[in-house]
Amino acid sequence: MAEEERDDFGQDFAQLKYTRAAGENTLVTASLYYNGAAGWFRLWDDPVARTDLLQFGIDQAFVGSMVTVSRSRDRLSTTVGFHANDFSGDHTLDIEGQRIYRNTGVKRTASAFGKISYELERWLLFGDLQVRRAEFSYVGDLDLGGVDWDFLDLKIGARRTLSPSASLYASLGRAQREPTRMDLLSGEDNATVRHDLEAVRPEEVLDFELGVDLRTPRLAFQANLYAMEFTDEIALTGELSDIGLPMRRNVEESYRRGLEVDLRWRATERWSLVHSANLSRNRISEWTQFYDVYDAAGVFVGSEPIAYRDVPPLLSPETVLNLGAEWSRSEARAQLQVRHVGAAHLDNTGLDFRLPSFANVDLRASLDLARWWAAAEPRVTLYVSNLLDDDGQFASGYSYQFINLDAAGRDSLSGIPFFYPVATRRAVLALELSL
Repeated sequence: MAEEERDDFGQDFAQLKYTRAAGENTLVTASLYYNGAAGWFRLWDDPVARTDLLQFGIDQAFVGSMVTVSRSRDRLSTTVGFHANDFSGDHTLDIEGQRIYRNTGVKRTASAFGKISYELERWLLFGDLQVRRAEFSYVGDLDLGGVDWDFLDLKIGARRTLSPSASLYASLGRAQREPTRMDLLSGEDNATVRHDLEAVRPEEVLDFELGVDLRTPRLAFQANLYAMEFTDEIALTGELSDIGLPMRRNVEESYRRGLEVDLRWRATERWSLVHSANLSRNRISEWTQFYDVYDAAGVFVGSEPIAYRDVPPLLSPETVLNLGAEWSRSEARAQLQVRHVGAAHLDNTGLDFRLPSFANVDLRASLDLARWWAAAEPRVTLYVSNLLDDDGQFASGYSYQFINLDAAGRDSLSGIPFFYPVATRRAVLALELSL
């Protein structure tokens, strides 16, 4: 990346929260929040000749409010609430100080929700229900109008206590989400054609979980089997937009199934062992990849689709393991953690374009300074990521695949993998005060 290709962003966040007890068993909470973000990033229009330095600007404001009422009495607990927010984002492009375009995307959402749980001897029964509406509109060089969605999401489950230290649980839920602005505009920052805002459908997932909990004074263990069955999943394609953002589109059927494990073992008064793992199998039922085609002279001659079935989704490693050791003594604490991430595909074809697996080592240490300043309860924390300074780790990437034609018209598939490396060793020192 050239020195001129840089960015400058800032963010403001404010929240006001009100809590009031309404009787012995009822709690009312209300909050109002604001999140503003603005800035720009620069890219050369022609990186080789370094002509026309493009400055893409973003100015966003996110305002929302939520009110909840919680009531707990005897064996029954309920929570009902309402949440609404308004988001607006201006996108601009300037070249050498001259404004090329400006457009605005507005999204409004509102939801009402309820949660209920009931204790029955060794059983805990629970359920969630949410009704949500989302609206999106776009105004720019082309007025695309707007689109809206209505969702009904629910979840039911039960937990069975086997002993004071062990329990089993199961749940079944349905959730939906709408496409993003980038999905609706097919990767364009400024719409140049009249996109059909209903072309990308909302995705739906049916989630089933079955697990076990075990808790003793020295051991905390949880294992969870899950199956996430998607309809119209908005999946990454492995392509990038003109400004380098990942692009997505619907796939009719896909799933993510696996096992999650969390373990904490207190070996001694000062030492603990922490472990977590996610072992999964993830598949897309059918995927159509579009390939650019080049003739023997390297000239682009068209595009050709190839369909693949039962393929792994990109950037979805099937093995993620964490192992850590923690030491604590009065006001001091330290943790060393090793994270292993398995290989992941760079596209949805299942071919040999992959991110290699890697292992990362992190260190976190903290010291409580309250003995020197009890009123503020100060704590200093040191966090060192990629402790071993390994520059061979890649967190993400993409591929460009294409078809070559020889002089006789025979074709062969080629491609180029691209990787985004993990930052080398970096450290953060923080001081926390309670005022």
